[in-house]
Parts: sequence; C-alpha cells; structure tokens
Amino acid sequence: MSAQIEAAETQLGLALRTRLRPFQDRYERAVRDSDTAVLTGLCAGTHGRCGAELRP
Repeated sequence: MSAQIEAAETQLGLALRTRLRPFQDRYERAVRDSDTAVLTGLCAGTHGRCGAELRP
C-alpha cells in the first residue's frame, strides 16, 4: 500500500511542478535580479513592500 501512495504522491508532485513552474521562474528571476520593481509586481502586498524596504 505504501508503494501505491508514494507513486500517487510522485505523480501529483510532477503534475503540480508543471503547473507551478511559471511562478517558480518568476520568483527565481526576481531573486536573481534583486529588482524591486519585479518584487513589487509579483506581490503588491507585504512581500513587495518588504523587498522595497530591504533594498539598500
């Protein structure tokens, strides 16, 4: 039974990874570029404001 559960979790994980990849790409680009405008564009809420406040 645990092998079936592990196989199902793997299958669901792969499906989610495909659907969430664009968000991961945008996050990685924002972190790499450390661009306040990108951070704010991704999340106009707290995360974007914190990114703007933390930049030197």
